[in-house]
Amino acid sequence: VSRLFEALNIKIVNLTGRLTALKPERWIDTRRQIVEQYAKDMESSLYSGLQAHVKRMEVANGRLTAYSPLKALERGYSIVTTLDGKHVIKSVEELKTGDKVKLRLKDGERGATINGNENPAQGKLF
Repeated sequence: VSRLFEALNIKIVNLTGRLTALKPERWIDTRRQIVEQYAKDMESSLYSGLQAHVKRMEVANGRLTAYSPLKALERGYSIVTTLDGKHVIKSVEELKTGDKVKLRLKDGERGATINGNENPAQGKLF
């Protein structure tokens, strides 16, 4: 029995020595640092990706704003539609005397009646 205890005691001392030599605290600290670095890298990558998406959205928003019909209205143009607003009038050929139309301007809408079918010649610009 004493030999058994002595053998077990020697084994415990050997295992304790090996455990001390391995220093699990150091191994855990190293792994923790690696995980922390991965977390920082992921955060940086996500931030960069998000910034790229924000920039693309800003560019798309700028284009949409530039091509918006509302911007044309702000510059003094109007949109002429049928009275019910379902069809945009694109040519004087679509209108005849007495037609009722709707004019959309930058600050609202008004009804109008076509008075004539004359198409006065436009003067030269230059």
